[in-house]
Amino acid sequence: MSISENQRFFGNTEFSRTEQSFSTGFNSITPVHGLDGKDGRDGRDGRDGVDGRNGLDGRDGVDGRNGLDGRDGTDGYTPVRGVDYWTESDRSEMIKELAQAVGLPAVTTADNGKILQVVNGIWTLVPLQSGGTGAGGADRLGQGLLGSMILGGV
Repeated sequence: MSISENQRFFGNTEFSRTEQSFSTGFNSITPVHGLDGKDGRDGRDGRDGVDGRNGLDGRDGVDGRNGLDGRDGTDGYTPVRGVDYWTESDRSEMIKELAQAVGLPAVTTADNGKILQVVNGIWTLVPLQSGGTGAGGADRLGQGLLGSMILGGV
């Protein structure tokens, strides 16, 4: 006997769609189920889980083959002292900068024959006194030669 989708009672007779049978009398009644309802609304999305641990690093690959050596370059130029560096101009400039750094006065060829003397706490160029005797004459001559060598005079 064919039954419909709905379970129905007609008197003492029940038609059951789950068992596809019917029975009569109260002793063999199959429980009645209602119609399926509409599906409910979807729930909210859950929270993201905690990130898992990183996996182990992979093995290193095999080294590649060595390439060919390049060609040798041409020989370079070796600088020459007095030509490429430490020239007369270089030395003169260094002496001027050093003299300025320690507080010595600037000199020119017009100062040839002069010596350095401290006047009022400042190094000053003064004319060399002739004679070399008397109040410090010999010392002044020595200072004059040294000063001339340092300042580039003689």
